[in-house]
Amino acid sequence: MAAASNLPRPDEDSRAWFERIVSDHYRFLYATAARVLRRREDVEDAVQNGVLKAMQRLDQLAEPKAVVGWLGQIVRHAAIDIARKPARATTSSELLDSSALAPVDDGPAEDEVALVLEEVEQLPPSQADVLTLRFVEGLSVSELAERLGITPNAARVRMFRGYERLRGNSRLRKALGIES
Repeated sequence: MAAASNLPRPDEDSRAWFERIVSDHYRFLYATAARVLRRREDVEDAVQNGVLKAMQRLDQLAEPKAVVGWLGQIVRHAAIDIARKPARATTSSELLDSSALAPVDDGPAEDEVALVLEEVEQLPPSQADVLTLRFVEGLSVSELAERLGITPNAARVRMFRGYERLRGNSRLRKALGIES
């Protein structure tokens, strides 16, 4: 994964640069869309639509260091656009598998992971993004701050606020058997 500070300017072979960014950060983009949508097909469509829109608007990117956060916002908006469309019948095979976002091995049960991801979806986007990058992609605070184009202190504050909201969530506490 390339550090944002080492990224070339978008005009330096911008297509290859952009493709590398999308490839390096696909899990983040997928998780961003999955916080809005349930159907795997819709999540994939949102990522694809968002990437295409971003590629068309690449000349509007003012700061290459902020490309991942910028791209994440575009993907989130593409997911919201899809979510606003009238619902159609969904088969069980089309539903998003929570293991695609957070592989589980000897950790919490899949239903617990799904519940936590569901509750993270309810957080403000700035907090949800930080928690997703931290725990789905496993980035350090400095790495996720760099990726989102914010300071490490701002990342810690967002993470803390997200934790506090999750800790105060009675539904989550009850389901995970956490004493009040």
